[in-house]
Amino acid sequence: MRAISLLTSLLLQQRAPATGFEVSIQQCIVCRCSPSHYASNLNARKGAAPVQRRRQFVSRILHSGTLSLLTFPFATHRVQADGTKPTGSNFTLLALSSPEEISQYIIQNCNRGYFQSVKSSGFNFLYRGLSAGEEQIMSHQKNLNNRAIIILNEPYDLLDPKTYNSNEAALYFQSLEDKLSAWGSSIKPSNAHIATTCPSEASKWGSAVSIWPFGESDVDFLWLKDGGVFWPSPNQTVKAQPLKRSTNGIGLERALQGDAWEIMFRADTGFLVVPVELDDELRDYFRHAQ
Repeated sequence: MRAISLLTSLLLQQRAPATGFEVSIQQCIVCRCSPSHYASNLNARKGAAPVQRRRQFVSRILHSGTLSLLTFPFATHRVQADGTKPTGSNFTLLALSSPEEISQYIIQNCNRGYFQSVKSSGFNFLYRGLSAGEEQIMSHQKNLNNRAIIILNEPYDLLDPKTYNSNEAALYFQSLEDKLSAWGSSIKPSNAHIATTCPSEASKWGSAVSIWPFGESDVDFLWLKDGGVFWPSPNQTVKAQPLKRSTNGIGLERALQGDAWEIMFRADTGFLVVPVELDDELRDYFRHAQ
């Protein structure tokens, strides 16, 4: 009962926005429940006032039997320098401390087509670099002996000149957007992120982590048929660039074997990230779990 009171009081507390990064209970929960369970609770809160949504969420957790799966909750989000409306990712923090636990979670919850492609590639992973806020949360998780987070609602920034500090890059991705939109493609720069098959390349953007998309729909991948990176592009145009796509992770194994290939990915339900230093242990567990 004391734990319930503590959880309830934390969920109902109000926090004023601050410049920089703010750790707040209001954004997500540390749990072992599946992404679909988390999403169903999140959707149930939409449309209600902030305090009412948090009360509804506590009520659903208490009646769903998942309270025993909760531990101390933390989250982070970006806050604008002028204190205006926060933007950025939400996070679900998983109480997973061992590579075996993380591997089991991936096998049970990761997009099945993607995991099969990883397996068929000889267990080659996709990587990206963490943002400053994500690194802050991952560091905090490591201090709690937890090693994985789920990233939700990551902002799409490929069309933003600030991402590559280049107007030419933004124009390139806008051209790619137009081309893919004309094709009726479900993946395009406006709803996707870029990952790489090379952890050292990912580390140029932040601490390298492997990515594990969730969901059996709304998960797509796109890459250059001949491999390589999207930007900088040799001719700064997409017209002559043949592309390959994968729906729900199927048929991605050849691209995963590429040497420092960039792969654009769409994961509407979110994706798990795991520090690159756990790669070998994850692979060992995956191979023994076959």
